[in-house]
Amino acid sequence: MSLKNKYRVRSIPNHFAKEFLIYKHYAKRLPIMQFVFGLIDDNNDLIGVCVFSPSPSRFWNNGGKLFNGKHQIDVFELSRLVLLEHDCKNLTSFFVGSCLKLIPKPNVIVSYADINQNHCGYIYQATNFIYVGEAEPKNKSFDFYIGDKKYHGRNMNIEFTRKLLGFKYDETISWKQNFINNGGKIVKQLPKHRYIFINSKNKKKLIDDMIYEPMPYPKTKNKNYKTGDINGTRFLF
Repeated sequence: MSLKNKYRVRSIPNHFAKEFLIYKHYAKRLPIMQFVFGLIDDNNDLIGVCVFSPSPSRFWNNGGKLFNGKHQIDVFELSRLVLLEHDCKNLTSFFVGSCLKLIPKPNVIVSYADINQNHCGYIYQATNFIYVGEAEPKNKSFDFYIGDKKYHGRNMNIEFTRKLLGFKYDETISWKQNFINNGGKIVKQLPKHRYIFINSKNKKKLIDDMIYEPMPYPKTKNKNYKTGDINGTRFLF
């Protein structure tokens, strides 16, 4: 049986994706969800979620600096991709490819493969994304760990740390030193692999005007990360 006959891809309400994103994705947090698609098997169960968010920064807005100001085009980020464990060959690429067809055209999709999670981006390579190298490190490209909790650098500042530590916070030292002194660990993140998908009739022109040069796909060994369990995986439509 072909994948098209066994599986369906359709838009789903945001709340249907919540358990997948919180318990199965390593980020453990919800992104801004602009387009949310589900992968549904022949038992009518939801077995995968793919989320597209608004452009990740002002750099990408309407194509902006990406195309040297020569083109305006909607830009979205493929921000989450989660599937339950399966042994079906090419299912993930079928899911992503089907989602890309459902987003209003023309558009540009940007996505990142997290080197810190031992990801290389093979799913983007299988769906003909363009590889444009590693994303430049950001000022807040740090993760903060304390106890069994992880916090992204974008959320960490003096106010948040005061609230987190409460009476343990020492006003005579910096908020970062407070964090470390109370058992916290600050880990600098490696840059991520960056991929771009152009869904437009004038794709060749857009590629020619892009500030990035297409590069050969990176090849490393992916490593699966440990995920949590979903309580009740049956979602009926």
